[in-house]
Amino acid sequence: MDVAKEYLHFVSRRRCTVAGCSMPPGGHHLRGKYLGGGISLRPDDLTVIPLCFAHHQELHQNGILTFERAHGLDLLRELIQCLQGFAYELGKQINEWIDTQGDTYDY
Repeated sequence: MDVAKEYLHFVSRRRCTVAGCSMPPGGHHLRGKYLGGGISLRPDDLTVIPLCFAHHQELHQNGILTFERAHGLDLLRELIQCLQGFAYELGKQINEWIDTQGDTYDY
């Protein structure tokens, strides 16, 4: 299983992070000291949060701090919540798979 690919699929099924926005999300890679990546390096796909195209553009035009203040967001907190939701869904899938194995699966 490609966890990053599964996470990107999970993000694509969520709503835009901005409250009240109903546009379909794309993704924005968060960058920062503890998130990896850099100016010329592509950050890990596990740092993606769901943002629609318009809000993604707004974030890049205005900067993260202005964007967060304008929408009352903490994007790192949003990333953590998104990852928690993904971990929960992944755990459900694993449990469902284990349930289908019956006595044939050796723990």
